[in-house]
Amino acid sequence: MNFPQSRKISKKQLRVYLIIFWWVIALFSFLSSLLYMRHFKDEITLLSTFEMSFFHWIPALLWTIITPFVFKIYERFPLRGELITRSLIIHLIISVVMILGLKVLALSLDFTLKSFIGLINIPVIEVLKSVVWVIPASTFKEILLYWIAIMAIRYVSIENMTDRSILTVSGENGLVPLPVESIYWLESNKNYIDIHSENEKYRLRNSMGTIEGELNPDTFFRIHRSYIVNKEMIKTLKHWRRGEYLITLKNQKILTSSRGFNENVKRILQA
Repeated sequence: MNFPQSRKISKKQLRVYLIIFWWVIALFSFLSSLLYMRHFKDEITLLSTFEMSFFHWIPALLWTIITPFVFKIYERFPLRGELITRSLIIHLIISVVMILGLKVLALSLDFTLKSFIGLINIPVIEVLKSVVWVIPASTFKEILLYWIAIMAIRYVSIENMTDRSILTVSGENGLVPLPVESIYWLESNKNYIDIHSENEKYRLRNSMGTIEGELNPDTFFRIHRSYIVNKEMIKTLKHWRRGEYLITLKNQKILTSSRGFNENVKRILQA
């Protein structure tokens, strides 16, 4: 997915490409179904084509809706660092549960629309009962699509992270380039990130999950829902209470970790 002149794909662009991908798959599936009907000499009418279209286009619509949430899931459980095994297991569970739910929802909408316009006269719940055992067997493609999306997000995150040495941030005099190595810590502030250097504070419109995925995981560690710290700027790190740690930076700023990110604190201690 590289462009000429080493142009990188942003996550926003990737989101658009994935949504296009879902609809292209739906189009090919739809055309394949028409060819299947033609091969077996089934009559292809406007009504049969219209009826069959629900089965292919509704899943594409649902994938379009959930694509932003898939990005958020990856931001919460990125496939990198020492926690990659845990993240893989979580993504495996999410993919199975979410896709089963998506399949049931797609079929429910399919049969509901057909019932509403008079294509079927059987209660939707009865139709779902008749195909209940088919649902798990037909989810492999959707689970594969989930993992294609996750691996694409991972690839783009790593590509964008490798040359992330400068951040363009908002300062008192407008936009300024900030060397990543000069950052002490980053702090969540609603829809923005406050980026702290030794004596200055800058602002960047982004989410913690997104910026975490773009920074070097061997240098920047998420220690709290609201904090990311630069390991190179840590002066002391000591246990405080109930699994929490006090982290004193070289500029004397003290941050407190939360128990939910203890694995990252342990990685700092082991580094």
